[in-house]
Amino acid sequence: MAARKHTDYAISLGQELGEQLSIYATKRGVSVSALVRTILSEWVQKQDWTTQREVLEEKHKHSLATSRGDLNGLALQRFLHLFPDFPFNPRDVYPIYSSPVDLIVFSGLEESQKQHCEQVILLEVKGGRNKTLEINQKAIRDCVESGQVEFSTISQQSDGSLYFVGQPRVP
Repeated sequence: MAARKHTDYAISLGQELGEQLSIYATKRGVSVSALVRTILSEWVQKQDWTTQREVLEEKHKHSLATSRGDLNGLALQRFLHLFPDFPFNPRDVYPIYSSPVDLIVFSGLEESQKQHCEQVILLEVKGGRNKTLEINQKAIRDCVESGQVEFSTISQQSDGSLYFVGQPRVP
């Protein structure tokens, strides 16, 4: 019902505007279409199209740069372990296919035939211009640096419930 009221109101405004344009055009001795063309022409001339074009071009450049940066970051993330100066054995590196970190490194695991791990490293790959960690990544870094890291095992029981071996400390 409300939509119909708005439609009726818009129609009445349009009719009123048409009548006013007709009266004004008659007084000036021109047709309504000529009057509308003149009004639109003046409006178009008053617009600062160069500024609007510059804004659009700047937004387009920013979008392309951001897109390239994202693609470069993804490529770096996928092939980082193949760089000659990458300090870890590529077979010790495992991707994490979601946020907040990109890779986990089990240093020394491959060389010891998977019997010994020297160090576990959460590795965030930063490509492009943005080299700073996100807030959640800083929180994870701080948690790891303060020693708040542990290893737990979880399994599903035959009844479907979850069972933790070595109950983790849940804050």
